Parts: sequence; structure tokens; C-alpha cells
Amino acid sequence: LASTKVVHSLCDHPLRCIAASQQIDHHMWAKNGASTAGMALNYGSIPLCRSLRDLDLTMVQMSACGFNVGLGARRVFALLSNRFSLENYLCDPDRKNSFGRVAWVKPPRMQEPEHPELLAESFFTTVCVLVSDLPPPPPTSLDDNSVLRRNLRRELLHALAVEPRSHSEAMQAASAAVSRRDETEGNIGSSGGASSVRTVFAEVLQSIGQQRNQGCG
Repeated sequence: LASTKVVHSLCDHPLRCIAASQQIDHHMWAKNGASTAGMALNYGSIPLCRSLRDLDLTMVQMSACGFNVGLGARRVFALLSNRFSLENYLCDPDRKNSFGRVAWVKPPRMQEPEHPELLAESFFTTVCVLVSDLPPPPPTSLDDNSVLRRNLRRELLHALAVEPRSHSEAMQAASAAVSRRDETEGNIGSSGGASSVRTVFAEVLQSIGQQRNQGCG
């Protein structure tokens, strides 16, 4: 019984933090003040998100994989819908006769008119991240920067798809893809981690620009 609780907690507690952060971002806990909003901001923003939210997402992913130490995909999905208060919302609404009128009745937890859409958006956003944003494989050698290059390209494309950015703004947005190891160990090339990251960023940015020009031509 104790081991079962531990396995459940390894998925449940990270999920609680993820769900709470999403709800705070949507101003659903406004009465808790600026301190709570600040904690949610640090939880999901770089650089602290690498040691907070990203690790929680990885724990949930590992639990969903099952094996002998996880809950499995079905139980994780059920727990995820529960933590976002959507276990009833995803079911068919009830039709009830009230004062001579038949109407669709929302589940008890979703009486606030603005909450269902916000929670559903947060729920499906989290599911998309869990199934698509997988931890990268380890590098094959000390000079292997393929993972960094792929992550920088992804973050940079997402940032530029939202709005035009200056070089410094693009660099700041793409920094979410840079791990602490890349920053401190200097394992990409021989000139140090920071300069190597800037070099890879410049190459990725140039590649995106060339592809854009080819598409416009």
C-alpha cells in the first residue's frame, strides 16, 4: 500500500503544481494576491522553469509510460482531467426539467461561466506538451550539438511566428532551449558554452532566414 501511494504521488504532486500554475496564469486565483502570481511566473518562466515546471512535466511523462513504476497513460489522463476539474465536463451534460423547462445542466464544479473554457484550454495545452515535448536523447559525443540546434530552432520559430523580433529579443526567446549544461560546461566546441550557444544560434537564425527567402521567391 505504501509503495502504491508513492507511485501515485510521483505523478499527482507534479500535476497539482502544473494545474495550479495554469489556473493562476488565467487569473482564477486572483484573491491570493501578487505573491501567488509571482510564484506561478517563476514556476513557468526561464530560467527557473528548467528546475521546476520542466521537471514536473518529465515526472508526469515517466509515470504515463507505465513500466513498473508508473501509473500508465490511462490513469494519468484520468488524474490529469481530475486536477483540471474536467472529469465531469468532458462527459455529456445532464438534461434536467427545472420549473417546467428542459435544459442542459453543467457539472457541479463548472458553474462559473468563464471557468470551463479556461480550464479546457489549459488541459489540452498541457496534454499537447506532455505527448509532444519529450526529453531529448543524450548526445552521441562531446561535439554533438544536434539537440541544442533542434531546440533552438523550435523556440526561435515559435517566437517569430508570434511577432517580429529584434536580434536580442529572438536570442532571449530562444534561450528557453538552452540547458544549464550548455551554459556552464562549454561542451559545444572549444570556445566555451556561452559563445558556442551564440554561434549555434546565429547558424540556426541564418538557416531560417534562407528558408524564408526561398519560400518567398
